[in-house]
Amino acid sequence: MVTGDIDFPYGNADVQSFAPAAAVTLTVKNLLTYFLASAAMAAGMTINFAIDGQIRPGARVVVRAASDGTARTVTPGTGAQGLAVTGVINGVFEYEFEYKPSTAVGTFAFVLINARQVA
Repeated sequence: MVTGDIDFPYGNADVQSFAPAAAVTLTVKNLLTYFLASAAMAAGMTINFAIDGQIRPGARVVVRAASDGTARTVTPGTGAQGLAVTGVINGVFEYEFEYKPSTAVGTFAFVLINARQVA
């Protein structure tokens, strides 16, 4: 994080776009971050998280992605935890993660807490 940036909730949430791929690494640098896919997924996608900044427990990430003519699966990868979720044909899903203790004692991860169809 650049010195002088104001973190959510005192400043704005971070909004980033990304190109869907078989595996994407999304860099989280704010306590509330939205990642918006720039195109529909043409294949399943694994989401990996990298932390840049002072992320604390309770930080939230929302990933919005659409499936193309096939229902596509999103799988939490490195820095994430949860079950794979399959969207619907031509549908848009939001996947919400919270930074909290993971199943490995003493470690934290972005745990999938919600997946919902929004369009």
